[in-house]
Amino acid sequence: MTREELIDKIRKVEALYSASGTTGESAAAAEALERLKNSSKPT
Repeated sequence: MTREELIDKIRKVEALYSASGTTGESAAAAEALERLKNSSKPT
């Protein structure tokens, strides 16, 4: 995944998080964001 693709995915997940209507949606979006951030860390 390129840097631009990763940034785009993070933006989309952040948009889902801020537009979430329930606690479960917020939690799911936060977990997805964390997974994306962890996958971008250098090994």
